[in-house]
Amino acid sequence: MLYLLEFLLYSYIIFLDLSHLDSTFFKYLSVLLFVFPAFKTSSHYAFPYIFIILADYFFLFTNHYLIAIILFIFVQICFQYFLCHKILMVLLLPLIIIFLFINKSYHSLIALSFFYYFLSFSNLLISFIHSLKNHSLFFLTFSLLCLLICDTLIGINYIFIFSYEIRTLLYIMIWFFYLCFHFFYLYDMKNIE
Repeated sequence: MLYLLEFLLYSYIIFLDLSHLDSTFFKYLSVLLFVFPAFKTSSHYAFPYIFIILADYFFLFTNHYLIAIILFIFVQICFQYFLCHKILMVLLLPLIIIFLFINKSYHSLIALSFFYYFLSFSNLLISFIHSLKNHSLFFLTFSLLCLLICDTLIGINYIFIFSYEIRTLLYIMIWFFYLCFHFFYLYDMKNIE
């Protein structure tokens, strides 16, 4: 039932985006719909959703992108802990946060974005290597791949100047891969139970 509801909601989001209407609320609602089943599990894999719903709020409804990226970095740190049972990159995080609060500029946002992207890519590689030995991690690996594609499209959207039509298509693709990430991550959580 959840997946049918998500499909209908995503179809409505596409309609709104193509009609040049605001779909922000429905995008956030689509993420929240994945949150409730995630917390029904007793798995600690639901923990990243605390950071996800906060980060999505800051991305979608405010201009506080630094806070949103920091929260998404915590999501990646959770994934790294799940994969390695230790946090490898967290040692760099305090230095980056100190740098950001000293230097509140657009360059800080870029630096933090690169750090996030590095974490995301390294988690995908770690997950892929583990999934070669443990096939039960396939859906986690695929969900991380969808998230990395989503993040890559977001980066392309902000780096390059596109026509309104291409930008609309990018938004649709971004949200498609982001919802695929949630779908496969939730599916993986249910398999872990």
